[in-house]
Amino acid sequence: MAGIVKFESQLNLIEFILKKLDFLEQRNEFPNTILDISVLRKGSYHDNWRILWKEKYFHFQLKDNSLLYFKIESDFSLLSYSFYQCPHECLTYEQFLAEFEFDVEEAGHEFFNDYEIYLDGCGLKSNFSPIRYDYYPKDYRAGIHPASHFHIGLANEIRIGCEKILEPISFFLFVLRQMYPAYWDMMLN
Repeated sequence: MAGIVKFESQLNLIEFILKKLDFLEQRNEFPNTILDISVLRKGSYHDNWRILWKEKYFHFQLKDNSLLYFKIESDFSLLSYSFYQCPHECLTYEQFLAEFEFDVEEAGHEFFNDYEIYLDGCGLKSNFSPIRYDYYPKDYRAGIHPASHFHIGLANEIRIGCEKILEPISFFLFVLRQMYPAYWDMMLN
């Protein structure tokens, strides 16, 4: 029980930091946990990101539409934290509303369906780098599969081993520092 409370308090801290940086689009208090991950092995990154976004398989949506998801088994035998960088070259929802001289306070999510249609028409970025951290000691194999490790990028066998077991806040700060140096600098100041 204490571990779950700590997990939730770290998610609250992540939300606090993202709000302070004005980089939080939304927090999903009840993310979908039913999604069959094998579905994602069949599609393109763009298709997978769309499924994750539409099915609400995330805890945090950032202003650039990237997603953060934190999975934890109740017995702590598995931890998996994911950053799904948005593959679209597009306006944020806030920028989209500004094009029509609205702001988020007055429009809320009233134009979100229109925004989804807009996203479908956006081009794809030439590069995007998802990041995932896994702790799964059952899959440990010396020299091949560390119990605690990062995956960076797509369709590769990269596993960067870690000596420590990361907590959600550590993963979030890693992503912030590596993917968003300007926001990292703002946070430090």
